[in-house]
Amino acid sequence: LEAQKYWGSGNLVPDEITIGLVKNNLPSDNFILDGFPRNVKQTQELSKMTKIDYVLNIQSDKNIIIKRLLGRAKLEGRKDDTPEVIENRFKVYEKETKPLLEFYKKEIVNIEGNGNPEDIFKNIKKILQW
Repeated sequence: LEAQKYWGSGNLVPDEITIGLVKNNLPSDNFILDGFPRNVKQTQELSKMTKIDYVLNIQSDKNIIIKRLLGRAKLEGRKDDTPEVIENRFKVYEKETKPLLEFYKKEIVNIEGNGNPEDIFKNIKKILQW
């Protein structure tokens, strides 16, 4: 519930909350993290908890991402997918998350994300050998 206060504005949930949630719920093996880590501090803490095999970097055009998020807002009734919040997310990504690509450069697998979701998912499953 505490984390939801931050989602609505497109801001990152404070590290203490996020790291605590992950630390208390991280399985011992065979798992996927979606949306974590999102900044250097979270990355450093995660490296103390586990080894990362792959970092999937799904690359999409900004306009496609915006279209998908606005579609998700309509489909799921999400109030945190407004044009203003989405734009803020892009700013937060550039400042906080994009630097992690350098940190994880050995684990990065770039994935084309402009296609249809089913094909993107098939590609991810192939990479992860599912």
